[in-house]
Amino acid sequence: MPMKYMTVQEASRKWDISDHRVRYLCSNGRIRGILQQGRRYLIPENAEKPKDERVSRNKAAKERKYNDFTRLDLLKKLVKELPQEDPLTQAVGRKNFICEFASSICAQQGADLSFEQASHMVDGQVEPGFSLAEHLDVRGVHDAWIYLFSCLKEKKTLSQNMIRAVHSLADLNHSFSRGKYRKVHVRICAGADRSISLDLIEPKLSELLNLNSRWKKEMHPIERATRFYLEFLAIHPFENADKSVAQLLLCYDLMQNGYPPLVFIQEDLDEWQQAVEEYESDRNAKRMVRLVRRKMEEKMEAVLAANRAKRKRKAARRKKIAQTLQRQLPSFEQTESLRS
Repeated sequence: MPMKYMTVQEASRKWDISDHRVRYLCSNGRIRGILQQGRRYLIPENAEKPKDERVSRNKAAKERKYNDFTRLDLLKKLVKELPQEDPLTQAVGRKNFICEFASSICAQQGADLSFEQASHMVDGQVEPGFSLAEHLDVRGVHDAWIYLFSCLKEKKTLSQNMIRAVHSLADLNHSFSRGKYRKVHVRICAGADRSISLDLIEPKLSELLNLNSRWKKEMHPIERATRFYLEFLAIHPFENADKSVAQLLLCYDLMQNGYPPLVFIQEDLDEWQQAVEEYESDRNAKRMVRLVRRKMEEKMEAVLAANRAKRKRKAARRKKIAQTLQRQLPSFEQTESLRS
């Protein structure tokens, strides 16, 4: 019985894939028994649809290990090679980042603060609809960042003195407890008492700082900084502003290792809360490491995309200038001929 064949279009309808995909499969030998007549392919009617390897690759990409930083390291290298100045070295760039960071911190605390409103507060203006405490929170974030920028310039390592200094600047709302470890018990959630005793807060922080030094030899900077951040939140060393201080220290740690500072936006808060609760319950840092890695990759991709767009605009301007000069060139030649 003679073999029956179908065209590319018939195979496309039968397998519910595009004509282009069928031709690709034929040209790469993925379908057995095909006949080729010039650029035309004839496919056996009983041929089975080849498995889509793209699906398995995408699935593997989604399931990559939480501590796989290969892509992030490549992006970091590409960003580092860009011929541009870090905006955080300039006054305007620093202020813009501080306003973005302050908006993020207020969002974590349940307040809806826009970038423009944060900018007004940083400048010392009163923003209607916000309490004095919220104004002080923004101003405290600003003062803490100015201090941390100076620490970055001096290349200071994290220490308990630095942690207390950051808290004393960030927590302007509580004058009696600024820069001091808490003297009261706190609840991590309803019905759950903090397990760390008050007299163990300082030793626990000292232990964490020592552990952080050892982690530098064992972990990628992103995973290490994230674990330090989670453990700091778990210790809960201050009565107020723990989240703000932890976020400030995380950003400082990242910047010391050549990464941009991290800002959690409103869309990240659900995932952030789940990651914190997961670490509190069983010390599993994977979810938070994935979140920080993803945020960092997105930020670096945005920097690279902005740089590509900038280069395209420059090329377009140069092309436009060249075309303008080209149109004007005949008139120059005519002028020269008249002069001669």
